[in-house]
Amino acid sequence: MFGFAGIKLAKKFRLPHLLEINAPLRWGPKRRIKFPSLAKSMESRIFSSTKGIILTTGELEEYVLGNGGNKEQVWVNPDGVDVDKFHPAISGEKIREEYNLKGKIVVGFVGSIGHWHRVDLLLSVAREVVKKEPEVHFLIVGGAASLAPLKEYVVKNGLSRVVTFTGNVPYEEVPCYIAAMDITVLPGTDIYSSPIKVFEYMAMGKPVIAPRIGQLKEIISEGEEGFLIEQGNKKQLQEGIIKLVGNKTLREKMGQRGRNKVEKEYTWRKNGERICSIYKKLLTGGKVSK
Repeated sequence: MFGFAGIKLAKKFRLPHLLEINAPLRWGPKRRIKFPSLAKSMESRIFSSTKGIILTTGELEEYVLGNGGNKEQVWVNPDGVDVDKFHPAISGEKIREEYNLKGKIVVGFVGSIGHWHRVDLLLSVAREVVKKEPEVHFLIVGGAASLAPLKEYVVKNGLSRVVTFTGNVPYEEVPCYIAAMDITVLPGTDIYSSPIKVFEYMAMGKPVIAPRIGQLKEIISEGEEGFLIEQGNKKQLQEGIIKLVGNKTLREKMGQRGRNKVEKEYTWRKNGERICSIYKKLLTGGKVSK
């Protein structure tokens, strides 16, 4: 909504204005728009006034084009990962020792634990997974207001022995936590997200189970870097976990493919290079390739 300030400054200094959008103004769990019609009008004016719009997903492109954006001025540039900070050579042994995970096959999630992440869905399959594969342990890394009911669920359903909540951890330690996992999961997401956690999972050489929604359909090829499930499908999530638990070779192959893919397409360096290329072309009036 405050994008007009940038547009006015760009006009004053005779520079092209480049706008990045990660989520629509009028959408999202944290949006509290009191005047939605005014917000819609302002958003459309911003989209039509800027010289270029960089978006993280194709779904956002559809949104922008449907609300005043010009297709020739819109580019999709996915988020990425620092492949030097997140890489398979990092050890997770310290984390495994700290949480008594030696000898376990660890299924993990890392994140802020918003309700849209559907960690509750992951916990709902824990009992059945452990019945079939007793060596499995679930590691939930991160913390939020929604953590309390999840802990209550675990206690109420007798899952305390097989589920560990770490709470918030320093970001610089996140690679070590992912390194301690054998299987990584994003149980749920929203259609507009470009989930950085998935890039981090893949950079660490871990197989990923995630919903078949939005950009995830482009990031993960079914059966290659992991498994895609229908959003909210408990049966598919359970089956994907069990399939990976029982096949170490498959886990390793998927993890290596994931690492190769992010190195090739989804690093922060490549993300930055794409942005610089777009802006340089806007400065010189050249055509920017899509």
